[in-house]
Amino acid sequence: MNFTSSETTWRSLCTWRCFGYIDDVDPDAGELVARFDGRSVTYGFGELDMLVPAHATTIHKRQGSEYPAVVIPVMTQHYAMLQRNLLYTGVTRGKQLVVLVGQKKAVAIAVRNVSGRRRWSKLQEWLRPGVPLQQIGMAG
Repeated sequence: MNFTSSETTWRSLCTWRCFGYIDDVDPDAGELVARFDGRSVTYGFGELDMLVPAHATTIHKRQGSEYPAVVIPVMTQHYAMLQRNLLYTGVTRGKQLVVLVGQKKAVAIAVRNVSGRRRWSKLQEWLRPGVPLQQIGMAG
């Protein structure tokens, strides 16, 4: 495959920052075409590890990115991952909708777990019942 400099740059940027859709898969050519912000990008089957399914990505890989909606599983079975900073990072990825799926106890554990360095956030305020989203700047 031959790529122009701008296409190579776009492919690199989209690897970690873009949310896209699969437009076409050509098994004979060994290629997949994905669309990012209206722009088509072709990947060879050997390059598919550059793409991360959005429905199964991690909070760590999404730092710095935003999405219209985010669903975060929060379970006590994942005790090692119940950290305030991870929950905060996950919650702040959602621009319009954030859904926490799991156990209230797990959310409480995560909010209380301040292990690691101290961070100054509004997570506790955002999770307080009865606070309108407009008041905390989270409305779309």
